[in-house]
Amino acid sequence: NTLNDFKNKLFNNLNEEDKDKVLILKSISDELIDWYENNELEETYCFSDLKEFKKVSTLLESYRILKKNQLLNNFDENELNKAGGLLLNKIKKQYFDYKDNKKLKDDLLKDAKKIFKSLDIEKYTIILTTASKFVNKINTISSSNYIWNFKKFKNFLVFLDEFDSQKHYYLDSIISKSLSTSVDLV
Repeated sequence: NTLNDFKNKLFNNLNEEDKDKVLILKSISDELIDWYENNELEETYCFSDLKEFKKVSTLLESYRILKKNQLLNNFDENELNKAGGLLLNKIKKQYFDYKDNKKLKDDLLKDAKKIFKSLDIEKYTIILTTASKFVNKINTISSSNYIWNFKKFKNFLVFLDEFDSQKHYYLDSIISKSLSTSVDLV
């Protein structure tokens, strides 16, 4: 992964306190796999009883088995991405259902951020991402999804990878948006 390589090289030039300010913006499935591979799985979360969480856990267990047997090409990452998205939506709903109960909201947010680092994107000042993720919406809990708000990220340093491979997407997007805009020239 070129972003991980870049992060490792970047870390050679950062002091310890700044290393906690670096985020690689990943897909939902990649965030779930990172969490699964790097954490105690016996930990209980305030959303552990949700069927969406159980589905994600089951998919991650199949990931572990397939990886162990070197059969990862049989793993459906899109299914994990979809299940993770459903879990995120359920967590968001639960967050807003708590309304004025600050403790429940804080506990939910704390647990969710253990799994989905991108939910806490505002705490980072250096963000490494791909060009394709840069044009997509960012998931947060406390607000709706948003496309990069440049005022909010004005003091951030954002590194884009794979820009060359995405230029056709940008051109297609510009062309299709211009076709959907009608202008009366008369």
